[in-house]
Formats: sequence, structure tokens, C-alpha cells
Amino acid sequence: MTTTISYLDAPATALLDVRCACCGKALLDAVSVEVGIGPICRLNYLDDVDASDVDRKVANVLIHEAALVATTASRQVEIGAALVALGFVKVAARIEVRWTKRAEKELAAAQKSATIRIEALEDGFLSVETPYVPEFVNDLKAEINSADRRWNKADKRWEITRDAARGLWTVLRAHFAGSKGFGPKGAFEITAA
Repeated sequence: MTTTISYLDAPATALLDVRCACCGKALLDAVSVEVGIGPICRLNYLDDVDASDVDRKVANVLIHEAALVATTASRQVEIGAALVALGFVKVAARIEVRWTKRAEKELAAAQKSATIRIEALEDGFLSVETPYVPEFVNDLKAEINSADRRWNKADKRWEITRDAARGLWTVLRAHFAGSKGFGPKGAFEITAA
């Protein structure tokens, strides 16, 4: 009797899309996938490290984890600190550069895909850019006192005081639920009211 495993449950599936922790190129050979770093980057960043076999194995596990796309930012910091503590300073620094570049690309993509943009202005106002929806404009004027809002004709955006942010959010939820936005704290999605 043969037991079959679905593709998604197969242990090897997790290894299929591993990229080099240092340069981001796809890893094609088994050793590179296992270690999480390609042969050229191994020569450049690992081979000159004088470490025990145990430390090298621990570093390999950390580097493999660093190569996985789903590594969280807090775990990235832990991995970098652990690699430095083991003496793998060059590879830790190179991985940090890669993570920084990846974070910048993800940030740019989030900004580009945002329908709603909110920016903090120096004078205490929030700049709000949305697609033009006449009902949104009417509701914004009804919800937010005229002293707390102004229309920037040159930049075609609303500017709202921080004190009126709750009212702004109420109107955004009513008209743009499900839309993606980008603000001072990063990407967000507007939930339904």
C-alpha cells in the first residue's frame, strides 16, 4: 500500500523557493538550499571565518532561516545578532544590506499600490489624498468643522487637523472600505464602518 502526500504537505515544498540570504538569487543546488547561501556568497562571506563545526552548523541554520522570505523584522534582528556573536560578522552585515533593500522595495510597492495617502505636515495638519468621490467630499465637509479642514488646490488634497482625525477616519471608512492606504505609520487597509 502506497501513502501519498499532497504537494503542499511535502517537506521539500518549503525548500523550493529559497533565495540566497546575501544576494537574493534563487538557490538551485541542495547544499546551497540547506545552508541558505549560494556558492559565490559562501566564498565571499563564510569561508574565511574561523569557527568550530558546531558554530558553523548553528550559523548555517540561522542563515537558512534568513534566506526565507517570511522572516519577520524582529527575527531578522535576532538572527543578525546571533551571527555576529558566532563570529560571522561579514555575512551578518551582508544579510542586513539585503533585508534593507527588500524592505525598501516592499515599502515602495505599498506606497505605489495605495489608493489613499495620508501624510503628516509640519503645521500639525494631515494631508489626505483620495480618489475624487463627490459624496466623500460632502460627507467630509459635514463631519469636519471648517476650522479643522482646508482644501489645497495646488496639490489637490484635503488637509485636516490632527484633532479631526477621528472624523476623517469615519468618512474614509464610509466611502473607501477595503481600500489600501499609506500613511505616516506605513501601509494600511480601511475597514468597513
